[in-house]
Amino acid sequence: MQPRAIIAARAVIANTRKLGCTIPDGIDAADLRATRLTDAGDQIGPPDGELIDAFLAAVDAGKDPAADKNVQRALTADRLANENLRAAISNHAATLLIGALVEHAPQLFDEWDAITNRASTALTEAHAVLADTDLDDTKAVVQLGGKAADAWAKATNAVAIIDRLNLVWQQWAEVTRRAPSNAAYCNLRFADITPADWQAHKLAGRVDPWTLVRIGYTLELADPDEMRRRIDTHRAHDAAEEAARLARANRAARTG
Repeated sequence: MQPRAIIAARAVIANTRKLGCTIPDGIDAADLRATRLTDAGDQIGPPDGELIDAFLAAVDAGKDPAADKNVQRALTADRLANENLRAAISNHAATLLIGALVEHAPQLFDEWDAITNRASTALTEAHAVLADTDLDDTKAVVQLGGKAADAWAKATNAVAIIDRLNLVWQQWAEVTRRAPSNAAYCNLRFADITPADWQAHKLAGRVDPWTLVRIGYTLELADPDEMRRRIDTHRAHDAAEEAARLARANRAARTG
């Protein structure tokens, strides 16, 4: 069984491919080597009965079993067959894959950014036609006419793309531990939302990308550094509000 880290790393690769993005050669090479390592680890150990068969064959041939090459090979394979070695091989393969995802993160984020920009353009253009129409309200869309139906189809597809991008961003952040992965801030991955809008529209936790467009945002992918900056802005705002609340409470207590 593959460790969770390998499964998670390969999920990043698979979902990136599903978006139509190009996987950097270095990641493909790491994935290929990791596969060779884990496959070899899974095959460690001689087939059942091979050691005793080699031993008996050596004795029947008048050979010293300890010096027989077939016995030695089966014995070595038998000694290699332990869970500690398999675990070490799997951990090395996971480290290899995760290292490649970190090393080639700039290329990955460039690919994801290009996809985000196309989806963002589609959503902005659709909003010019659909305005604040709910994408789930197909009756209202039909009433707007043919252009609205086309805009709805493009917007729906763009929302699905952004949702997959959000998933792969989350997977990359969790497996590499090189970016904030707090799901409460996931909307900041695609929009530099002001604290005022964050509170007014209750945007903590995942919301439909269409909602962000309807509020007035153009979707822009955040890389890890930009994501940290956006989160820091909100945390600083929250800290300032809490400090102001405590100051008001202290003043009230003194004058009460």
